[in-house]
Amino acid sequence: MSLNLAGLDKFSGLVGKPEKAAAPTGAPLSLPLDQITEDPAQPRKTFDPEAMAELAASVKARGVKTPISVRVDPDNAERYIINHGARRFRAAKAGGLTEIPAFVDGEHDAIDQLAENVQREALMLPEIIDSIASLIQGGMTQKAIAKALGKDAPWVSRMAGLAALPSELRVLADDGECRDALVLVLLHRAWKADEAFTREWLDERAGRITRAMAQSLLDSIENPPGSGSDDAALGSGETLDDLPEQ
Repeated sequence: MSLNLAGLDKFSGLVGKPEKAAAPTGAPLSLPLDQITEDPAQPRKTFDPEAMAELAASVKARGVKTPISVRVDPDNAERYIINHGARRFRAAKAGGLTEIPAFVDGEHDAIDQLAENVQREALMLPEIIDSIASLIQGGMTQKAIAKALGKDAPWVSRMAGLAALPSELRVLADDGECRDALVLVLLHRAWKADEAFTREWLDERAGRITRAMAQSLLDSIENPPGSGSDDAALGSGETLDDLPEQ
């Protein structure tokens, strides 16, 4: 009795071939934009219109290449809250997209959001000040914040101290007229040393306030001509060159 082997050649290509590889884990999902909500506690509050318009144009032409991070909304299991990626989310909506690539990360927290924005997305100075103040109010130490953000302790200390700025100085940061934390530190020291003189100086100023200008103001208050004092206004061995602009 002979075997009928007709048609066996159809299966010959399967011999010795490995099984199909499993799909890689950790791949981003494609989520509908209308199921995603921005986090009201997100550190970033300011979105530059011109930069956003450019990003929206890029997204419209090429799509969103870097997935955003989201977590499941604790109040609605069918919705998501953004951990980070609000700029990409807004650009996707402006660009007419209906979906966006996203990773779901339920472990993301406030310090992760701040670190992401500080390190990658250039937060405005007021946003950093408010976020660090909020973390401290929540019980986090300055040392822990510095470690989490990859910053040194003096940087965190300066930012924390700026939370107590009087409104006349805070407005300089809020309006974008001052984006350098050290300038605000120097102005705050001048304010506490002689509020009336500093108010007058601010009223007469024109244009951007540089570090040299703020240092000169503080020197004129703490070391007036003829006082004979040459003490450095910054203290602790710091100089203007030691402290990079924020």
